[in-house]
Amino acid sequence: MAFRSVAALAAIGTDERALFGEDVGMTMSFPQLTKLPAWQALEAHYPKVRELHLRKLFADDPKRGERMTVDDVGICFDYSKHRITDETLSLLIQLAEESGLRARIDAMFRGRRSTSRRNGPSCTWPFELP
Repeated sequence: MAFRSVAALAAIGTDERALFGEDVGMTMSFPQLTKLPAWQALEAHYPKVRELHLRKLFADDPKRGERMTVDDVGICFDYSKHRITDETLSLLIQLAEESGLRARIDAMFRGRRSTSRRNGPSCTWPFELP
């Protein structure tokens, strides 16, 4: 039986059959990323950041190292040293939302197949917990 949560469907804003398939055994459907508006926006944005230099980014924003670093549960993500801007981050978040990334992450932790190359759940460790 397919996943049936009205709240979850409303949150992701899509038809669950298009996202998860008709039954538990089917793989998830992936939108073609290059056709999404956020992808197109990222492609249009790329020429703006292609030639940016990190020295200039840090000079223009002295707190960049603090603002663009996330440290949690012992893992540090420092994206300040990449050629990205606040607009880039916003567009990447938009792409994640448009592509249904949250729904796929949730499905992975529920044990759904997310690829046709693997015959079984994408993530098995939750099922092995005591």
